[in-house]
Amino acid sequence: MLTLLFCALLQSQRDLKAGFGDVDITPETGASLPGRWRATPAKGVLDPLFAVACVVSDGTTSVALVGVDGIFIGKQTVKQARERIAKNTKIPAANVLVGASLTTTGGPLHLCHGVEADPAYQERVANAVAKAVEDAWAALKPCEVGVGIGIEGSISFNRRFLMKDGKEITHPGKPGTPHHARIVRPAGPIDPDVGVLAVRNPGGTVKAMNWMKALSISSAAETVPVKIRPEPDVAAERPAFGLGSGPEDVYAAERKRVAVERERTPVVDCEVQGLRIGPLGIATNGAGYFAEYGLRVKQASPHAFTWFVGLANEYIGYVPTAQAFVGGGYETRTAPTSKLAPDGGQKLLEGALRVLNRVLPKGEGR
Repeated sequence: MLTLLFCALLQSQRDLKAGFGDVDITPETGASLPGRWRATPAKGVLDPLFAVACVVSDGTTSVALVGVDGIFIGKQTVKQARERIAKNTKIPAANVLVGASLTTTGGPLHLCHGVEADPAYQERVANAVAKAVEDAWAALKPCEVGVGIGIEGSISFNRRFLMKDGKEITHPGKPGTPHHARIVRPAGPIDPDVGVLAVRNPGGTVKAMNWMKALSISSAAETVPVKIRPEPDVAAERPAFGLGSGPEDVYAAERKRVAVERERTPVVDCEVQGLRIGPLGIATNGAGYFAEYGLRVKQASPHAFTWFVGLANEYIGYVPTAQAFVGGGYETRTAPTSKLAPDGGQKLLEGALRVLNRVLPKGEGR
C-alpha cells in the first residue's frame, strides 16, 4: 500500500502543470460602452482589453480560470465558451470559471442601464475566452504552485455611506461638494486581501512563498433559486441624491424590463461554482455581491485560503445586504442591475459554503 501511495505521489508531482493564454478583445472604435446612462460610442483605445486564462492540472483534473476585461459576462456567452473548451481540451465545462472585471469602458458585452449588448461582440468574446483557454492548455508545462495573501487596504473604499439622517447614499460627493459634510462613515466594509495564486518553474528562484510540487484539484457546482423582487415603491426606492438618483426615464424603462422578466421567469436559477486548487478554495456567483457577504464566505470557509469571485459565469445584478435594502442607495434600486429578492444574498452565501465543503479532499469537511 505504501508503495502504491508513493508511486501515486510521484505521478502527481510529474503531472502538476500550468499554462497561460490571452486574447485581445478590444472593441472597435464606435462600439457602445456599457456602464453609462446613455449609449456612448468608444472614441479610441487608451489600453487594450483582454481575456486572460490560467489552466492548472494535477494530471487527472484540470481547471481554467479566466478573467475578462468587460462590465459583466452573460450566461450564454459563458456557455458558448465552455462548450468549445470542453470540445477542444480535456477540461470539463463545469471546471471553467469566467469572471468579468466590471470594466465600464469596455465593449458592449451585456445590457447595462439601457445600453444594449452587441451579439457579434458577445460571440467574439466567447471565442476569445475559449481561445485563451485552448492556448493555456497547449502551453501546459511542469511547475510548482504557491498560494498566498497580500494586504492592501489603502486603495479601495466602500462607496456607500451612512448619512446624518440615517439613510445610506452611494457616492454622496467628494470633499467640497454640498452633501459631503453630511457623511457619518462608510456604510460597510472593504476586503483588503489580495489573493495570490503563483506558478514557477520547478526549482525556480522566486522564494516568498511555500511552493507545492504536488496538489489535487476538484470542482463542484449547484443551482441556487432566488426570486425576482416584487414591483417596487418607486418614490421610496429613489435615493435623494448621489448615484442612482436618476435619470428617471432610464429607470422607468429598466423597471419594465424587470417586470417582463418577473412575469416570464419569476425565479432566477443562479449558478454557484466551487473549485479547489490544493489549499485554495474558490467560490463564485454572478452577482455584484456586497463585500460583507464575500467576507462571510471567506470567514466560514473550511479551506486554508479562500477566494470569492463575483460577476462570474453569468450576471444576476447587485446582491445587497438586508440592511442595504432598507438603508437605500444605488445598488438596491430596481433595474436589471438589481432585481433579486432581499434574501438572495443569504441563499447565495449558504450555496457558496456548500460547494466549498464539497470540494474538500476526501475525509475532510465540517
